[in-house]
Amino acid sequence: MSEETPPYEEASDDTMTLERLHQEEVNVAGAQAILKRSLPPNGTYESNPDEFGPLTMTETMQPDKRGGVLTGTKRWVISYFGRVTAKGLRDPETGEVSDYTTVARLRISPEERKSAVYVDDMPTGEDSDRDDISTRLWAQAVQAYGRTFNEVPKQKVQVTEFVRDNALRFRLIRQMDGSGMRVVTISAKRQAG
Repeated sequence: MSEETPPYEEASDDTMTLERLHQEEVNVAGAQAILKRSLPPNGTYESNPDEFGPLTMTETMQPDKRGGVLTGTKRWVISYFGRVTAKGLRDPETGEVSDYTTVARLRISPEERKSAVYVDDMPTGEDSDRDDISTRLWAQAVQAYGRTFNEVPKQKVQVTEFVRDNALRFRLIRQMDGSGMRVVTISAKRQAG
């Protein structure tokens, strides 16, 4: 049996106790640095339903915002998440080239909205001239469907299930705050022949 001082007993000045650990300040900057360096590099990742199964899909009616401000109405949003892989990406921190597997999360919506205008990270209540990311990703999913099957989809359900069930390419970038990866484009993996 060890002769060490248990962490719950009084210890000398150079020994850490649970009580001391509980009182220490959190190193938020250090935690953010760990998250940032743990992220895979920016790049084009591919879903692979044959290897990882289809993406998980959830359809919801979410509170709608215009200009970053809640309107009291709802918007149809389709959320997906699942494993994606990339081959031969260069890590920006180390310079090493490697294959990566990560989780992609994205939201698309066929209900068009504009991006909000922000000043000092606060919504102004105004819309910009640019479509929001969920609208842009929806349009890209429709285009990927057409390129994959050489025909345009007739119903929205064809697009939502297509994203869930088919191999696609996703352009992922690191969030500026290190909180995760963001899908910025969707494209077809296979072109119709």
